[in-house]
Amino acid sequence: MQFLNRVGYFLVASNLIISISGGFLTYGIVSHFLIDHAIEYALVISLLTFSVYNFQRIIDRKGFSIQNPPLWGKYHSIPIILSSISLIIAVIMAFKLFYISILLIVFSLIFGLISLWYTTPIFGLKLREVPGLKIVVTSLTWGYACAFFPLVNEGLFIGTSGLVTLLIYIYFVAIIIPFDIRDMQVDNLKNSTLPQLLGTQASKVVGVIFLIVFVIGNLYLNLIQPNNVVFYLAVLIQLLLLIFTNEKSKYYYFGLIDFSIIVLGISYLI
Repeated sequence: MQFLNRVGYFLVASNLIISISGGFLTYGIVSHFLIDHAIEYALVISLLTFSVYNFQRIIDRKGFSIQNPPLWGKYHSIPIILSSISLIIAVIMAFKLFYISILLIVFSLIFGLISLWYTTPIFGLKLREVPGLKIVVTSLTWGYACAFFPLVNEGLFIGTSGLVTLLIYIYFVAIIIPFDIRDMQVDNLKNSTLPQLLGTQASKVVGVIFLIVFVIGNLYLNLIQPNNVVFYLAVLIQLLLLIFTNEKSKYYYFGLIDFSIIVLGISYLI
């Protein structure tokens, strides 16, 4: 049991689960539209997620949950080396996939800046410290990475790509709320996360509403079939995890939230 606990903690704290989950979601979305290079896009997102998440936590260790001890302790060189390698490979792969588009160049630079600014002070301020922006910029970045960039880059109509991105944004807002509830004791009150503004219960209600809108939107756009059991299972899992989350939930609880994203990615393949 202790061995399994260590393995589980390693997968969560190293950001491997969220990285793999992001890749699966991207693969599912890209494959749903019968677009080429789905595996390549999935790998790019997995590698980018791994590198960005680790760099952010190295740069701003005090800004993230202290519920559990850091994975690497004092040995920062290990995650720095691994994250650097992941970033280099991801950038090389992305360049090979990229079709020249001014729109995507501009958006990619903006979201690259957002990822840097999120934990690195610019003009003396971190983006995650701006009241109300934390959940917005995080969800928008996920929507752009998993849906908008690959779909638009492969020539899908920008309107359709935008609507899919909006749905992914709505989904991530809902599943990020449990993490904000967990971090209420860590986040500075001026950050004004949703749980700090509305309270825990009201925030959960908002999350439930967003998940319902997410389901309706997927049905309306015919992204999933009405009898897609896997899709409903993915949403139900996130719904239950949202409802029962609290500030004392353990690391594996939030690892399960990240892991459940894989189920959603699989549902888009059906």
